[in-house]
Amino acid sequence: MKKNNIIYSLLILISALFLFNCCSDNDEVVSSPVINIPDDKKEVKGANEGDLISVPFSVSTENGIRRIAYYFIVNTANETKNEEPVIIENYTEDFPKMYEGSIDFSIRTEMSTLILVVFNKENQASEVHISLSELKELPVFRFDKDLDYKEKAFLGKNLKVKGNVTSEYDINSFTYRVTNNGVASAPVDIPVIDRQNVDFDISIIVEVGLENILFDVTNVHEGKVERRFQILNVLTDDDISIEIAGGITELTSYMEDEENIIEGTVESGSNIIGLAYSVKKNGVFGSPVEIDIPEDVIDLYNFTITVVGEAGTEAVKIIATNESELVEEIIIDVPYVDSRIVYIADVVLTTEIGEGKYNWFSCYQAPHRFDQITAAQYPEMMDFVAAKYTTGVPYLLSAMVYTAGGNYATAVSPYMVGFDKMTYLLVTANRPDAKNAFDAIEKTSDMEALFKSQSYYATAGRYTSGALTAGNYHVIGWGNGSQQNKAIGIIKLKEINTVDGISTVKFDIKFGKPDYRTMYNGASMMPYNP
Repeated sequence: MKKNNIIYSLLILISALFLFNCCSDNDEVVSSPVINIPDDKKEVKGANEGDLISVPFSVSTENGIRRIAYYFIVNTANETKNEEPVIIENYTEDFPKMYEGSIDFSIRTEMSTLILVVFNKENQASEVHISLSELKELPVFRFDKDLDYKEKAFLGKNLKVKGNVTSEYDINSFTYRVTNNGVASAPVDIPVIDRQNVDFDISIIVEVGLENILFDVTNVHEGKVERRFQILNVLTDDDISIEIAGGITELTSYMEDEENIIEGTVESGSNIIGLAYSVKKNGVFGSPVEIDIPEDVIDLYNFTITVVGEAGTEAVKIIATNESELVEEIIIDVPYVDSRIVYIADVVLTTEIGEGKYNWFSCYQAPHRFDQITAAQYPEMMDFVAAKYTTGVPYLLSAMVYTAGGNYATAVSPYMVGFDKMTYLLVTANRPDAKNAFDAIEKTSDMEALFKSQSYYATAGRYTSGALTAGNYHVIGWGNGSQQNKAIGIIKLKEINTVDGISTVKFDIKFGKPDYRTMYNGASMMPYNP
């Protein structure tokens, strides 16, 4: 670590030289800057997260100060690292011989060392290390459903606020205060049984002017957390409100063909008599789906709605009604409908042509494997073929490889007898980055993230895997044509066997659920006229 700090200090020096292009014409031997820090500030021990720390210092040097900076060494999950330096002063002229200042910062528990670095006019450096040890995390406070406000509270009704506090160190005090018209009540103790994990559930009567409930949690090391639950409106007339857990306005992980959970609360000045949801597709909300309300529900209902995701969903609307026929609606947008990745394992293709000899693979046409005769009935859906190349070894080829002519056209032509169309498909050589991603990809969005991570995938125009090797990974892609790819899949090669000139290829494949083949055929498919 000492070696790393020296390197880091040198980087600050190099930066200074680069910025100011300054060097000394004086070859006289001079002393490095002298940094003085009070003895009681040379170590910070036992501070709480968020504590404000001030470290005063003074600097003196015979030939003037050029630069003063500091940085932190922090602990990460697997290592320590140096954060970006903070420049306190940079001098390009009138280099002072004395300087007094302070470093002011808030404690973060990942901090381990503060390093102050000073360069003199001759770019000689001195540094001081201040140890930051035994830093203590604050209690972690969470409101139920991550909601820290109440949109509408009804006069005279009970307002319940629930949540949880966890702490690495014993909780010493846990209280709340209520503010009405800017005036806070006396603190009320919240019972603490397990001093490191407290579930709380308080109830107050809503009054005119109710504004906030203020919570204070302190642990035995005086680490303190303050949180506010805000009441936005106190209603004196009948009304109805819907609050969605977490205050979300979008469903950012909405899955096709799976149950999507929406949680929230309906509250009303009078009895709740109806709850429903409606799904928006193609710009139109469908018929409401009624939700059963338990018989014991009166004016408060914590609901859980399960919506099976459909492709094309744009939003979900929650609708609540009370006995005064007041209706409240809240719309939650669905910016993206995700889906589980399609994963087909142990696919076997052969280079042998004949009835029942599966050469072609289609991602979006069942049953996915096709012999040459059957493939000719669906040429617009074929993705790639296991073909015998002119060297006698198997390749995975796109039908579009025919346009390359030469040996490629010779190799693919026997497999395209009866075809009148040829589809575009990117087929790459081995891709190590795809190997690293294959197992982790579970959703279509994961595959899209891989596509966006490598500009190559959007601009490649390759139609052939080249020679195949078990253990390799090949990316396939759909789009508007060569070098205009829009989506990808991954092939994991498992076995390649060749006997008497006939090869079999065994692989696993992952691709997105949307039918990219049909989606992009209009722009990329070409007539096949051999």
